[in-house]
Amino acid sequence: MYVAFMAVNCGDTLASELGMLSPHPPVLITSGRPVAPGQDGGVSLWGTVAAALGGLLIGAWEGGLAPCFQCVLWAVVGSTADSVMGSLYQAPTLKLNWLEWKFRNSVVNTLSSGLVAGLAGLASELPAVYYLMYVVALVAFIVPILGLARMPSAAGERKQAL
Repeated sequence: MYVAFMAVNCGDTLASELGMLSPHPPVLITSGRPVAPGQDGGVSLWGTVAAALGGLLIGAWEGGLAPCFQCVLWAVVGSTADSVMGSLYQAPTLKLNWLEWKFRNSVVNTLSSGLVAGLAGLASELPAVYYLMYVVALVAFIVPILGLARMPSAAGERKQAL
């Protein structure tokens, strides 16, 4: 469970930091609407891939192919859970001051990491839990792709401007 906890933390950190470098704006995980980079609950394909790479790093540290695969899964699921909770609990419409935001961010990080660590422990006893995590990971990759498909292309924007 410790490795799952670390995979989520590494994956979510890389997703947050590297996802902001995406050439496409992130989409809000709960609605699919484009949002500003860095907004809580925003996801991008780059960020999701970065979360997977964070899991891969922790898995490689743990050693072996099986831990790598599990850590990638845990990192993506945890980062996704963090985004969902962040979009609901840290929404910009709440107008939080910095200290309130920081506290809520810490709570969201702890809850998402703890949730996945708990699921990892449960999956060791009940392997069917992995199927649920596979579905969440699949959705984590699909949401930003669908968000990109809904965005107007740069060429379309130029035509509208003319």
